[in-house]
Amino acid sequence: MSDELERLASVTAGGAVLLGATLTCDAHGPRPVRLLSHIHADHLHHLAASLRECEAVLATPLTRALLAVLKGRRKAYRIRPLAYGEHFARAGERLELYPAGHIAGSAQALLTTACGVRVAYTGDIKSPPAPVLQAEVLVTEATYGDPAHVRPFRDQVEDQFLELVRERLRYGPVCLVGYHGKLQEAAGILHRGGLTEPILAPKRVFELLEVCRAYGLPLGTVFKQGSAEGEAARRGAHLSLRHTAVPGLTEEPSRILLSGWQFDAPCRRVAGGTYRVALSDHCDFEQLLAYTAASGAHLVIVDGFRSRSASLFAAEVERRLGVRALAMP
Repeated sequence: MSDELERLASVTAGGAVLLGATLTCDAHGPRPVRLLSHIHADHLHHLAASLRECEAVLATPLTRALLAVLKGRRKAYRIRPLAYGEHFARAGERLELYPAGHIAGSAQALLTTACGVRVAYTGDIKSPPAPVLQAEVLVTEATYGDPAHVRPFRDQVEDQFLELVRERLRYGPVCLVGYHGKLQEAAGILHRGGLTEPILAPKRVFELLEVCRAYGLPLGTVFKQGSAEGEAARRGAHLSLRHTAVPGLTEEPSRILLSGWQFDAPCRRVAGGTYRVALSDHCDFEQLLAYTAASGAHLVIVDGFRSRSASLFAAEVERRLGVRALAMP
């Protein structure tokens, strides 16, 4: 039985997650259909090849709209939108997408084969809030697949983040530093928390925020840096957003780094006016193990292309859950 299941899913040396006979996820592979689970670069490998060679390239409508900002409209509009709860069928196989709880637009995939076997792929996931997919075969990420990667304070992070922002605004403007997706999440948290100070964002981050707003993400007042409104807002209390990859120092007296790689405290002072907040858009180890157990999978394949902890997590799944688990490639 295990050998039969292993033929239904794998992760290639190039990072393609292959499900069933028809689907490749998050990298180009020898399948007619490609899924983009979300906009992060390590899940967009060989997009041009897939657009050229695959019969269909799929993504949620929001992911497609975000990619129009990041990759250009010409590429994005060749992607077929597939909303949560809808299905795509080919050669007797059926694909459905579900929220992944990771970043805006992110999706899990559930492929039902022609023989009725359910094969699930989490992509990058945060569960809760994402639902657990029931499947015989589960392909999972393992960003925090080390048993040491646990945040016992995870339910406190948003409240302490809001408290820190309010406290640092007393000293002047605050800069939030993170990746695409996490910056948009932070802006949403600030709005839900009742902060009314305007947010200034560089052009691309601003455009991504406006796409998220158009798709229903509640946001407060956001201005594009360099605009007349943005320059006026700079003269008062405000926050700014900055992508992690942008080099150089920030001019704001306070800087908050948004990173999931902190396990000892929700918020920590790094140096001077620089702080780190343990804001993660992935499951920690305990959440990932709980998801795996609840899925009911008879075979677990752990994506080792995108995680250094894949082999460790696979070993823990076998030891703690008694379920066959493999790290690939």
